Amino acid sequence: MSKLTKLLKSKMVKEGIKQAQKHALPVIKKELTKRKGSFKK
Repeated sequence: MSKLTKLLKSKMVKEGIKQAQKHALPVIKKELTKRKGSFKK
């Protein structure tokens, strides 16, 4: 577990997560709007 926590705390992983969130946010917003539309039906 200690190796895992060290990996998670590493700067490279943090930057990777930031980049992934930037790319994922618009996709997630699209999915949310689709789901909201389907709930209204």
